[in-house]
Formats: sequence, C-alpha cells, structure tokens
Amino acid sequence: MATSARKHRRIRVASPLDIRKWILDEEDVYEGLCRRIEALEAVAEPLAKLFVRFGIALGTTTLDMLGRTKEVRILTEEEEGVLARASAANLVAAYWRQHEYRRGVRFPPIMIAGAPWDTLPDHIHVLDLSPEEILKAAPTKEIVAQLSRVRSPRDQSESLHLLLGVADGIIRQFGPWALVMNPVVVITLFHWLVLAKFAPTKAQAKYAASCADALLDALRPDLSRRVVRTPNHLANAPEDSEELLANARKLKVLQRQHAFPRAILSKAKKWFGARVDGRDLRRWGRMTAAQIVTDVLGGEKPKTKKTLRDYSRLADRAGYIAEAWQTFRTDLESRPPQDQRRITGALQPLVSPHNPRDPRSK
Repeated sequence: MATSARKHRRIRVASPLDIRKWILDEEDVYEGLCRRIEALEAVAEPLAKLFVRFGIALGTTTLDMLGRTKEVRILTEEEEGVLARASAANLVAAYWRQHEYRRGVRFPPIMIAGAPWDTLPDHIHVLDLSPEEILKAAPTKEIVAQLSRVRSPRDQSESLHLLLGVADGIIRQFGPWALVMNPVVVITLFHWLVLAKFAPTKAQAKYAASCADALLDALRPDLSRRVVRTPNHLANAPEDSEELLANARKLKVLQRQHAFPRAILSKAKKWFGARVDGRDLRRWGRMTAAQIVTDVLGGEKPKTKKTLRDYSRLADRAGYIAEAWQTFRTDLESRPPQDQRRITGALQPLVSPHNPRDPRSK
C-alpha cells in the first residue's frame, strides 16, 4: 500500500520576527492591542468562573504547601480578569502548538505573560497573534461542558497531581525561566523529590521519583529545536565566514610549509584574535580549513554569503520592531492611567533574571 504523502509533509516553525512584525504595519497599535485583548476575553468568557475557581484552588494549594495559608484572600475584580485572560492565553498557546497557522508552518512558542515588547528571543507573544487567530482557540460547547464538570482536588494526593500537570505546562511554556517565574514549579518539584526520598515503600518512592524526573526532563532543552536567528544572535551577527575561511587556508599553507612557530602564531592572532595560542595551533594542525572556521565560531558551521545577507535583513527587521515598540511605549506613558493598565495589566507580569553570558566567551 502506498504511504500517504501527507504523513511525510515537512512542517517548519515560522521565524518569531515574521510574526512580531505586525506592529510595523498597524496604523494604531493601541487599538490593535485592545482588539487582541478583547479577543482573549471572548475566549475566556464561557469558562471565566471556572478559571477563577481553579486559579484560586491552585494558589491555595501552593500556599498551603508553603505553610502560608493566612495569605489566601479573595481576588479583586481586576485580578479575576487577569486570571481569566491568562487562562485563555494558555488555551490559545496550547491550541496553536497543535495546529498549523499556514500550510506547513506553525507558530513559534507563544508567551502568555508580560507585555508583547518583552518577549523571549525564540518566542512570540499571544498579543502578536491577530484577533482572528486568538478566537480560533475558543473552546467548543462540548469542551466547556466537559471542563465545567471537573471538580477541585479533594486531598493532598490529588493536589500534588494537579500541581504536577500545571508545573509541566508552565515549564513547556517558559523553559528554564519557569523556575524563577512561578513558585508552582519549584514547590511541585520539591515535594515530589521529598516523597521520592522518604516514601514508606519502594514502589511509592519509584513513582514519586518518576514524577520528579518528568519535570526535570521537561526542563532540559531540546537542542534539535534550537533557534539561532533570534534578535540576540542577529544583533551579534557572526564574522564573515568567507574571510575566516580564506585566512584558515592561509594558515594551513603556513603549517604545510613548516614556517617558524612564532611566525605562524603571530599570523593566527592577527587573523583569528589575540587569544589564539599554541594549543589552538596544534589542534588546528589536524583540521581542515573549514573545520578551523567552525572551531573559531564556537562550533557553529561557517555561514554562506546568502545566510549572512539573511542575517543582515533579519537584524534590520529586529531593529525596526524594537524601535516601533519603544515608540509605542513612549506614547502609552502619555495616555490616561486606565488606558495604560488596559495594556500593561492585561496579563500577569513577566519577572525574569537577565540572560546568562556564554561561559566560553572570551
């Protein structure tokens, strides 16, 4: 039987910059963001009460495990709105993880917290989607009915399993940032690790350890899906590989001619940087010119002229997007406080440490 061609259809992930560039074409960014927030509220509306109930239950459970039950309080109407929109944003992100937005193309990972001008390098923000794309994730009547029948956890075991599912979802959404952005992740991991160490039976310990392992596995990066054409990389575009390759070939000629080591080292420092030393030259003696360039670029393959042109084009777009958001933020500060809160308070704030530097950087 012939295999369906559909099974082998290649699906790629769109560049975050291709999605985030909507701001460059929007005549009124404020109105555009308001329409997107209204779409989120429309997705949340059928399940808003359920979202709030489970959000409160989740917060209560987490605080209870921290021994801080006195901090539980009734949410304000504004806080309930943020919780409902955040839950709807989570539905939208989950929907688009499973669907193509264009034939053969899926969205990058979607942020559901913070503001659209503060986005992780390989992500887009839920408010980067059009109102129509947000509304496509609205739950059907059948799903609303199913979710409405879900009950709150009755005991600690059910609470821990609820937290396990929530923590896994947070990690899938934010990666390593989940450890500092949401206490649910750390508390859940801590409790499963403690159960694994002190459970009364071996079977219970093994099960608890497998739950902890599931969270740790989720935290590990999937390098097969690593995105390199992000604003951070584009702002520091790689050196011209053609020039590096030409210099590497000249180095190989010097090595084959058995030139004086000090002369070779002097040239190598000029061509590849002052940090080059004798160990580098001995290692490069066993490499081809192309392999030397890869080594100089920290393991990245040499870039072709076409790739470098593409880097330049995307770097320009990243700059235009950043400038457009800065212009909007300046305009937003001049608006009435309620208009500012409509945008900045639409979703939960994003709190994150600065990105760490490459420990191998010179």
